[in-house]
Amino acid sequence: MSLETFIANRLVWNNAAGLSASKGTRVVVGIAIGAIALSMSVMIIALGIITGFREEIRNKISGFGAHIQVTAFNFENPLYSAPISSRQAFPAQLMEINGVKNVQAYALKEGIIKAEDELQGVLTKGVGPDFDWEFFERNLQEGKRLETTGEERSNGIIVSRTLCSLLNKQLGDAVFIYYVQEGKSRPRKFEITGIYETGMAMMDNNYVLADIRHVQKLNNWDDTLVSGFEVLLTDYTALDKLAYHIYSAIPPALNTTTIKEQHPEIFGWLELQDMNIVVILLL
Repeated sequence: MSLETFIANRLVWNNAAGLSASKGTRVVVGIAIGAIALSMSVMIIALGIITGFREEIRNKISGFGAHIQVTAFNFENPLYSAPISSRQAFPAQLMEINGVKNVQAYALKEGIIKAEDELQGVLTKGVGPDFDWEFFERNLQEGKRLETTGEERSNGIIVSRTLCSLLNKQLGDAVFIYYVQEGKSRPRKFEITGIYETGMAMMDNNYVLADIRHVQKLNNWDDTLVSGFEVLLTDYTALDKLAYHIYSAIPPALNTTTIKEQHPEIFGWLELQDMNIVVILLL
C-alpha cells in the first residue's frame, strides 16, 4: 500500500473498527470537495465570460464590415480603392459556397456631419437591396431600416445614438453632411430614420448608413459602380479556409481582405484572450 493510500484510509475510515469516518473527518472531506467544486465552477464561469466576450466583439466588428471584403487592389487606403462593377458573375458564384451567408455590394464616402456648433467626421456606407440587416436590426434602438428598393433614392440615414447625443438630434430630425466633390465642400440633407447602438465606440462614432445610390452620386459614379462587395459567413471559425476559397473564385484584378486584416490590433488582442483560457485551464 502506498503512503498516499494509507493516509487517505486513515482519514476516511477507522480501519481498526471497520467504521465510517468521524464527524470531524467528514467535515474536512466535505470542505475539500466543496472547495474543488467551487474552483471548478469559477473556472467554467470565467471560460464562459471570456468566450462570450470574444464572440460578441467579433460579431460586432463583422456586423459593420462583414467577414471578407472584395475590392480592387489598393495597398495604401481601402477608402480610396478604385470602384468596381456591380454587374459581375462572382457574387452569385460565391453564394453557392457552403458557409457563405450573403454577398452584398457597398459604397463608401467620407464626410463631416454638422448640427449647430458641432462637427463630426463620419464614414457614410451606402447599402442596397442585397444588404443583410440582421446585425443592425438587432442593435436598432429607434426607427426602422432603410428602404432602398424604391425607384427614388431614400433620404433617410441610420446613425448611432452616440452621434445623436453629440449633435443633439433625435429620430426624424434633419442633418447635413458635407462631402468633398470636385474639390468643393457640398452639403447633403438627410433625415434620421433609424438610431442604433452597439457599444463599440470606435464604430458608433463614425458609421452612418445611407442609400447606396446617394453615395454613388456623391462619388460621381453611375449606378453600376460600387466600392466593393462584402461577404458574410455563417461561421467565423471557417474564415481562413473560406477566404482562400473566395480569393480563388474572384477575378484576378480583384483582391480580398479579411476582417482580421482590416482590424489587426483588435483581433491580435482577442488572440491574447486565448492565452488567458490556457492559463485558467492550467491552473
